Amino acid sequence: MDRYAIHKIIQWLIIGVVVGSIIFFGIGCYQWGKSSSNKPPELKSELKDGELIIYQENTLAPIVQSREAIIYTKVTAYLSVPEQTDSTPFITASGEMVFDGGIACPTNLPFGTFVKIDGKWYECNDRTHPRNDGTFDVWVETMEEAVVWGSSVREITLLTF
Repeated sequence: MDRYAIHKIIQWLIIGVVVGSIIFFGIGCYQWGKSSSNKPPELKSELKDGELIIYQENTLAPIVQSREAIIYTKVTAYLSVPEQTDSTPFITASGEMVFDGGIACPTNLPFGTFVKIDGKWYECNDRTHPRNDGTFDVWVETMEEAVVWGSSVREITLLTF
């Protein structure tokens, strides 16, 4: 191989490395620009001992709720039994296990919505049956608790962001 051919091969290798570096750097800048956009921080929320705590992403400072809407509708209670649910009575429609503070909500409310009934916050993680759409169904452990809840129209505070 003569010197001219070796020189051309080295020249193309250098050009390839430079062009590849520019492309790689450009893709990195594009990804960095996407991740540092001006999106509002995500809000995280959880129930602790019946109290609703809302946190902003990457901070421990509680966030003040933005809006509350008050509605009046029928509220009942349900147990984890196949007669009142389906073949998987301990798994909610959102895929979580049932828990104290969980509630079945109408289909127009997204999972994770918080509602307050009689001073206690509940997290919407299940769905009411379509024939009962528009009502709320609180999960309870025992038949005695369900009887205490009964079926009545109650004031419900919806937390919206």
